[in-house]
Amino acid sequence: MKNPNAINLKAKVDVSKFIFKAKSTLQELARDVYLEIGYRIVYRSPVGDPRKWRPPRWPKGYVPGHFINNWQVGIDQVPVGIIGAVDPMGAGSYARLQKLGRWQIGHTYYFVNNLPYAKALEEGHSLQSPPGGMVELTRREFPQIVKDIQARYAANKFGV
Repeated sequence: MKNPNAINLKAKVDVSKFIFKAKSTLQELARDVYLEIGYRIVYRSPVGDPRKWRPPRWPKGYVPGHFINNWQVGIDQVPVGIIGAVDPMGAGSYARLQKLGRWQIGHTYYFVNNLPYAKALEEGHSLQSPPGGMVELTRREFPQIVKDIQARYAANKFGV
C-alpha cells in the first residue's frame, strides 16, 4: 500500500529543473535588457563638433571620442575614475558591456560615465545630444525595451 504522506522525489526534481530554467531565463532576459539600455546610451552619446555646441568652444578637458568611450560597467559598486582611451565609435564602452559575463539576479549593475562634463552633455550642452538626454531618453524607453525583449524570448521559445 502506498503511503499517502510520501513525497514524490521525481516531482521535486522536475520542479527544481523548472525553477532553474525559469531563473536562467530571467537572468538572460535581465542581461539583455541591461545590454540594450547600455547600447542605446552609447549610441546616443555625442562625439564633439564644436560648431554645434552652446557656446561654441571646447570645454576644459574635452577630447573628441573621450565621452562616448568612457561608459563603465560596475557590479555591486559604482565604477570610479576616468578611462584614458579615446575612440569616437565608443568601441571600449560596447566591449565593457559585452564583458559582463553571466548575469546574476540579486546584484546591482551600474552603467556610468565619470567625465566632468557628462552631466552637461546629458542636460543639452551639445546640440549633438538627443533632446532630453541620452540617459533620460533611454529611461523613458525602458518599458518598451522590456516588452520587446520579452516578446523576442517568447517568439524564440515557442518558435513564432
